[in-house]
Amino acid sequence: ALEPPYPPNDGGRIRTYNILKETARRHETTLLTFADPERDTERLEALRPLCADVLAVPPPLLAPRSLSRKVAGLFQRWPISLEQYRSPSMSRLLRFLVQRNRYNVVHVDQIYLAQYAPDLRPLPAVLTHHNIEAEIQHRQLQARPLSFRRLFDTLEYRRWQRYEVAVSRHFSALACVSERDAAYFRRRLPGVSIVVVPNGVDTQTFRPPEGRPDEPLLLYTGRMDYSPNVDAMVWFCSEIWPIVRLEVPSVRLWIVGRNPLPQVQALGDLPGIEVIGAVEDMRPYLARAAVYIVPLRLGGGTRLKVLEAMAMGMPIVSTPLGSEGLDLLPGQDLVEADSAPAFARAVVDLLNDSERRARLGRHARRTVEDRFDWGQIAAAQEEAYQLAIARGR
Repeated sequence: ALEPPYPPNDGGRIRTYNILKETARRHETTLLTFADPERDTERLEALRPLCADVLAVPPPLLAPRSLSRKVAGLFQRWPISLEQYRSPSMSRLLRFLVQRNRYNVVHVDQIYLAQYAPDLRPLPAVLTHHNIEAEIQHRQLQARPLSFRRLFDTLEYRRWQRYEVAVSRHFSALACVSERDAAYFRRRLPGVSIVVVPNGVDTQTFRPPEGRPDEPLLLYTGRMDYSPNVDAMVWFCSEIWPIVRLEVPSVRLWIVGRNPLPQVQALGDLPGIEVIGAVEDMRPYLARAAVYIVPLRLGGGTRLKVLEAMAMGMPIVSTPLGSEGLDLLPGQDLVEADSAPAFARAVVDLLNDSERRARLGRHARRTVEDRFDWGQIAAAQEEAYQLAIARGR
């Protein structure tokens, strides 16, 4: 793993933690991750009850790139961003573990760790694609104004296009979070075993509250140093919020998530908006708000926060991108809107219709119970392991 998946308080950690937990119930499991031996001790200790062993390698220390290295980087074949996870110590430990020959299969949890594929031979290995990295790079590129940085990002996007497909050939099986992502790799990698292992939600932990206050309160959650979340909130607060406030003057908005950047913190100066930051437990906020908003315009993969809101019985207004890959039913599981005026209209209509809010929330809850409980998703992950073992390296 890229980092210890604990506490499970953002999308990547939530997925990794729950897949690890479900896998450890069925198999003897070793977790190998990058972690700071001093700062991350408690996080590692919290994971030991799940695993036969928990091993950690210090994250690479990257020196500032000199001008000559930056220029040389323009001509690299593979993405420059892979360097932040390139570690000789990780390679040595992986080769040692493989030589012990104790393992049936290796689960590589992120594309950034796929560079260690040569160290895993001859063990069968599954690579999880949490998203399509090239697609994320392209969407961010489209939003960036013309500049030297855009030239650099164009080169990095093209590197990801090549690398993401090329490195996936070295794995016995791939796990993708949606059928949409799986189709992308099937087109480019005919013959490779690909299994859809969706994101999920703990339907016992996230449950609808006994009663929800009838007040015009909106909620957005997410790590607020992640550029798609920052873009979503800046866009919503500048383009959509004024329209909503004009029709519902008493409306309020909570922005909940760790590490809010200055441009997010500044949104708290707007009337009715509160930037709350990191919280121990998201459920009280999900239980209190009337409408959950997902005004995402960037990013990829599928959003665990949408599933958490659905599990809590919340009515949701989302852009099509915000619910991408989940195969939800617009008008039944959530309301979709693809422009600022349409988004504002959808929010206002829901705030003014408590019966429709309740109806959407009930349908959303049934959907996650039927399709997105982690116990069910573990069966798909098990299929990926078995396919990899059968195929070998």
